[in-house]
Amino acid sequence: MILRRYTIIYPMVNNHNQKIAEKVLLPSGKTISIAKLYLTLKKWHGLVIKDDYNGKAVIDFQGKPLFSELAVLRSYQCKGWDGVWVDCYRKKFRVNLPERQDSIVSLPPKIENIINVIKKRNKGLSGCWDILLWKGRSIRFIELKRLKKDKIRPSQIRFLDVALKSGVPKEAFSLVEWDFK
Repeated sequence: MILRRYTIIYPMVNNHNQKIAEKVLLPSGKTISIAKLYLTLKKWHGLVIKDDYNGKAVIDFQGKPLFSELAVLRSYQCKGWDGVWVDCYRKKFRVNLPERQDSIVSLPPKIENIINVIKKRNKGLSGCWDILLWKGRSIRFIELKRLKKDKIRPSQIRFLDVALKSGVPKEAFSLVEWDFK
């Protein structure tokens, strides 16, 4: 099953979610299409979280504050996927807000092996996509971008290229562009 079949990431999406493909020019000069999904998320209006990564947007996910990456991760976990937020800023794999003691986790050996191959060829984790998911024999990378405020960076395109050359299929990659409702 490929990611493009997941048209609704609940409970965050209203009825007008859209799915398209985004063209990405790889360093080799080849252009590929990556699945892209638009999401509308609810802004958190509760108590301020302790560590907001210098002003990172906070989402209301089922009445709890989360960063957008963790909210999308939770949605996939509801669908039976395991995964992590790849916190490249602090070089950690997370499943919760940084202020929580249970935030940092290790990857399962099989997934860690795949990431290590990519890291070796990429000379580090730089540009890794925001969310790493796995379920059975499937692996997924999802990059979140805030509508009109963020775009894919050259390091992320380089990571994509290295992962593809390492045997990860392009269907394992997806972009999620989001904004508040």
